[in-house]
Amino acid sequence: PPRSTLFPYTTLFRSFRKASADLVVADLPYGVQHGSHAAGRAGGERRAPARNPVELLRAAAPAWAKTLRPGGALGISWNTLVVRREQAAEALAAAGLEVLDSAPYHAFRHRVDQAITRDILIARAPRDLCRYLPASAISSRMRAGGRCCS
Repeated sequence: PPRSTLFPYTTLFRSFRKASADLVVADLPYGVQHGSHAAGRAGGERRAPARNPVELLRAAAPAWAKTLRPGGALGISWNTLVVRREQAAEALAAAGLEVLDSAPYHAFRHRVDQAITRDILIARAPRDLCRYLPASAISSRMRAGGRCCS
């Protein structure tokens, strides 16, 4: 049976098996009241919270992408008053995801309150995820069929 589990920390995705999830959904910090600590510690001291969630997105997107199965989807929401849509799309594309950017995917933006305008981006993992998997994980049958995972 399907199960749903919420993981509050992006670093937990590193412990998931590669190409094991069909869907990842994330609601980024809005950068209004609370910040993120995407970069961790610098020089042994705790960094001040980053007010710009794009730093967190750039750090998290590669782990999320590796967790997705071929054709799996990632959905994120964020505050467009803090991070531009183009910045969020670039971070996802840099992680190897295909950002779905046609007209229907631009219809989600809406105002939440004075300091937050929320938007949603949907991205898809490519059908061929061989680049994410170690050679030992790719069977000859998968290579012959042109797909790394089923």
